[in-house]
Amino acid sequence: MSDRKNIPFEVVPGISAALAAANICNIPITERNRSNAMLICTAHTADYSYEQLNGIAHMLKAGNTISIYMGLKSLHKIVPKLLEVCEDETIPVNAISSVSRKEQTMVTGNLGNIEEKITNSNVQMPVVFIIGAIPIESKN
Repeated sequence: MSDRKNIPFEVVPGISAALAAANICNIPITERNRSNAMLICTAHTADYSYEQLNGIAHMLKAGNTISIYMGLKSLHKIVPKLLEVCEDETIPVNAISSVSRKEQTMVTGNLGNIEEKITNSNVQMPVVFIIGAIPIESKN
């Protein structure tokens, strides 16, 4: 294939960063009797309106898993809105940077402490957040 400027390229089907992060970090994104859905959304270009974040937060409150791409810079705006609806600081938050690369790192916390934990860590962009799911202890 080539584009309008005759630059050759190939489309290679892949896996999303959220699914790769969940797999590598052993985070169940759906789990029987706990979460039957996962929403993947972006924070990079979204200055979420109340209605948008309200819908996302209600999915989280119902026990579903939320993945937010590119949310590191706007986490300080997103967390308070999620807390306002969910009213639960203990909801798990996983921040995974550089998914599937050798420099991949993960910070785990909850809605009440994730901002502080990230501030005190070496997490760098790009970051995928997986909210509402708890990593399973590795048996290796």
